[in-house]
Amino acid sequence: EIMFLSGISVYKSVDGGENWSESANGLSINAGVERSEIEMSESNDNTIYVLCSNPTLHFNYLYISTDRGDSYSIITQLDKSPPSRTSLAVDETDVNNIYVTTSNYIKRVVNVNGIWSVSPFYLPIPHMDVHELKFEPNTNVIYASTDGGLSVSYDNG
Repeated sequence: EIMFLSGISVYKSVDGGENWSESANGLSINAGVERSEIEMSESNDNTIYVLCSNPTLHFNYLYISTDRGDSYSIITQLDKSPPSRTSLAVDETDVNNIYVTTSNYIKRVVNVNGIWSVSPFYLPIPHMDVHELKFEPNTNVIYASTDGGLSVSYDNG
């Protein structure tokens, strides 16, 4: 019954899509955001991640909600990407393993013992313009869709 919708802001429905309300408490939506991506992991549906593309401020921001989208807090600030090349994927088996596109590259964001860190992710891709990242359900297989084709990693990169 709980559904989310993202665009410039984030919206939540608790009745299967009959009614929607903005679910942006803690997000800097009104500060020039052109696109937001929203994802959750099958391993923990209380945890929601939002990646906001803000070309005006020259950054992308990654947020987390641990209360099913009632409130959000910032995890990290990342280099900007054009809104059409902003993507977010959460590991289906580990809610603390996230992949984002930033500056036309893929970055891995991980939480180890409560500390978030960002590192490059070296998925061999045919072209740097990554448009979409997606995990195969309940696996560690991740796909990257680019202007140059589709790439896949069978072992979390």
